[in-house]
Amino acid sequence: MTAPSLDKWPEDQIPAVVVMSLGTSEVPLKSGDGSYTARWQMNLACICSARREAEARTMSMQFLAAHRTILLQRQSLGSNAIGVVWQDEDYTQLAYDDARTLCAAMAAFTVEVENVATAGAGPLTPDVPLDPDTDPWPLWPTVEEVDIEVDAVPTTEPLVRPDD
Repeated sequence: MTAPSLDKWPEDQIPAVVVMSLGTSEVPLKSGDGSYTARWQMNLACICSARREAEARTMSMQFLAAHRTILLQRQSLGSNAIGVVWQDEDYTQLAYDDARTLCAAMAAFTVEVENVATAGAGPLTPDVPLDPDTDPWPLWPTVEEVDIEVDAVPTTEPLVRPDD
């Protein structure tokens, strides 16, 4: 589940993995082409329950270790990011009353994403003012002709399909 804090609703299942986005960790960087790269502060918490506090704590730490390893080994996050940096880890997130049989382990990460937005893209002004101004914008024109250039490159090895 995604959440703004470590609160858990009674109907949420245990063990629970909670991902919290705390916003950007620094000012986004603008490239020369106008595209922005940004870094977000993300927290990942694993909440587990067991009969004894020690068992719940061990289980939450093991869940967090597994999820931390996934994030560090698969840093593209499904082609959505260009990097993940592990910042911190903590095992004292729950109040004392909750900690008897419920424990949480939390890790902080910085996730970097490029091409978040592009400044100066799109039309500067409409070609014709809308009349009335509540009308929808006209559709962009349809491309009717395309020039394609193909460079033939000889290969010395047979081609292999990705699913082979």
